[in-house]
Amino acid sequence: MGVAGASLAKGRDFRVGALVLAATMTVPEIRGKFRELLAQHGMVAGTDYTMVLGIPDESGDFGPPARQLAGDRVDVIVAMGGTPSVVAAMQAAPNIPIVMWAAPDPVGDHLVTSLAHPGGNVTGVCTFGVELVTKRMQLLAEVLGKPTSIGYLKFENEFVARYAAYERALTEAAGKDGIRMEFVTMRDLPDVEGAFDELRRRGVDGVVLDNPARFMGQVKRIASLALDRRLPAIADGWMFPQAGLLMSYGPDYFYAADRAASYVVRIWKGAQPRDLPVELIAKFDMNVNAATAEALGIRLPQAVTVMASHIYR
Repeated sequence: MGVAGASLAKGRDFRVGALVLAATMTVPEIRGKFRELLAQHGMVAGTDYTMVLGIPDESGDFGPPARQLAGDRVDVIVAMGGTPSVVAAMQAAPNIPIVMWAAPDPVGDHLVTSLAHPGGNVTGVCTFGVELVTKRMQLLAEVLGKPTSIGYLKFENEFVARYAAYERALTEAAGKDGIRMEFVTMRDLPDVEGAFDELRRRGVDGVVLDNPARFMGQVKRIASLALDRRLPAIADGWMFPQAGLLMSYGPDYFYAADRAASYVVRIWKGAQPRDLPVELIAKFDMNVNAATAEALGIRLPQAVTVMASHIYR
């Protein structure tokens, strides 16, 4: 509907629902960022829209807050908690536009029909899945020198096919460099300490952390456990090395947030999700913690420090 759609939206209370973990909202760099980005795209809080938050409890179950947002009759849902938040929104609100913020494999996880033609009520931003997982392993191996074994730590989840692909890709890529992969699966957050103990028992030289949203509330604990067990580890976002983990590599989430905001604005103006191709983010961000490297007796290669967006000390 273009400009006419925007005028229609401005004539009523346009409601933007956001599915987001409470832990995410405690990060100063993130808090309020999405409103700021919407404003940069021409959509002002309080004037053009009202923001409604849907926040799961400590279990990380997005189902209840997604149903709450659907009941609140929001006009669009921004799923900020990865694929689980998108799935919960789809189940709760099959007729409400949904904007993904950095889902790793929306086609493989059956969120959209294709990136070019989403085909339903979901569109937004996605990231590389398998490629990012293997890149993290390779970067960690480069930092470690010549590791013999690297662990991969993930949560038990319903995305069986995707994680089977991760394991195959990691095993193959690591095997080419003579590295053995060890896979450890956690049922839930209380298992994280036991999971690190298991990785230590298996004698791995370092750990690649999966990137589910549930890890967000445990950033400091995970960084502390990794350092205490003397396990160099790589995760997805900058908040991990900021908290003391060795390093991170993943999509530039602020750039992804900006792109997600642009989808919300287009929907506000009358566009339909099925007509908005999904954008694959190809802008990446690497961060390292020099103090943790020193504590672990690791000399960071120059190639890694040059690539880093930020070096925490």
